This record gives sequence, C-alpha cells and structure tokens, in this order.
Amino acid sequence: MRKKWKWLLIAVPLILVTAGGLYYSAVVKNPDSFMSEDRIINEIDSQFQNGKTQEILDIDFLTDRHVFVPFRSDRNQYGVAYWEWKLNDWELILISSSGEPSIVTTNAGDPASQYVLWNLHPDDEVKRAAFYLTRRRNFQVLQGEQMYTPRVQMKEEIEFEKSYGSMKIPSDWGTYMTSYQEALTREGGAPVDMFSNNPQMHFTYGWIPYNSQNEIAELNQTMGQSGFSSGYSETILQLDPSELESGSE
Repeated sequence: MRKKWKWLLIAVPLILVTAGGLYYSAVVKNPDSFMSEDRIINEIDSQFQNGKTQEILDIDFLTDRHVFVPFRSDRNQYGVAYWEWKLNDWELILISSSGEPSIVTTNAGDPASQYVLWNLHPDDEVKRAAFYLTRRRNFQVLQGEQMYTPRVQMKEEIEFEKSYGSMKIPSDWGTYMTSYQEALTREGGAPVDMFSNNPQMHFTYGWIPYNSQNEIAELNQTMGQSGFSSGYSETILQLDPSELESGSE
C-alpha cells in the first residue's frame, strides 16, 4: 500500500507538468510575426487623441514578444507606441504623444529587462544624451534592523544616430538593482518591506540631452504628453546638472 502511495506521489506531479506543457504548446503560441503597418496605424489612431498617424518611423523588436514603434502624427508630433505579445495576440501597452525618454520592462520583477525608449522631435537637434540611475542616501530601521544606503549615481552616455531609438539598460545597472533587491529580502524569501520586490520604487532615472555644441539641448518641440500605459512604464525626467554629485559616478 505504501509503495502505491509513493508511486502516486511521483506520478501525479509528472502528469500535471506534462499536461501543462502540452497545453502551453498547443494554446499559448509564440508570435510568428508582428502586425501589418495598416493595423499598427489603426491601433495607434484608435487610442491617440492628438491627430492621426502620418508615418511609422521604425518597428523595433526589443525581444520577440516586445515591439517599440516610434511614429509621427499629422500634427508633427513625435510619439511612441509599445506592444507586448499576450494571450496569443499583440496588446498595445504604451502610447504617448511625447517622445521624451520613457522606461519599460519586458519581464516584471527583473530590473535587467528594462529598456529606454525615445522619439525626440528632430528640430530639437539632440546629438547625444547622458542617462542616470540614482538613489538618495537613506537610513532606515526595518523590524529592528538598521540599514544605511549610500548615494548611488550611475551614468551611461550614448550618441544619437537618429532622433528616435531604444537602449537596454546597462548590465551593471541591472546587476546593482538586483543585488539591492536581494539585500532587502529575508533568508526565507519574504521581502523585508512591501516594496522590496519592486526595485523601481527605490531608484530614480534621469537624463540630460546635449546638442552638437555640447550644450544642454532645449526641448522646445518635444513637449506635451497624452496617452496611456497598461503596464509598467515611467517617463524619465530631465535633470539639472546641479542635481548630480561629482565623484559619485
């Protein structure tokens, strides 16, 4: 009788795993291709409140399930749209009439899976940018344990070949945020506080745009924002150099 129960304890999980795998392969499919340009335009226009789509500038596959589409409207606005493959179809996750840099994640809970997206107005003539990951100094006491976190300021500079593009966050940024996330987790796997499993709650992203004269570019045309997001996304705010610390990078 005991042998029978042992066999069942082994067989039942194997059957469930096998059945789950067969179901996933039969029902949950990988995308074969992205949408047609006509469908892209129709989906953008159905959600976009500031005119109609005039031109699709690019179709950028961040992963095989995440696609970034910068576009220009008939009102000469440069916006961003971002799709994710969900439940066997492409779902519009983010659309914005402003092409200021924003950050999205392709894998919730994994800081290293974040991407920066932008579509700046060409008339603003941004030639390069410095992106920053920062965290304020902090001292806190959680459940009797004292924790001091020093100032964090990490920098990544890139040249702009075009006025639009995407960038996966640097690997050292992802590594640092993951390490910080793990440091805020108890041995048993439970977070020390309710925000520990969301490293974005602890860090701030910023950027500074520069023109060809190496001066801070004025974004006179890349202004205003309307749209929506149904997933994690965050607009990256422009920093003033006075907000940065020398020697922290």
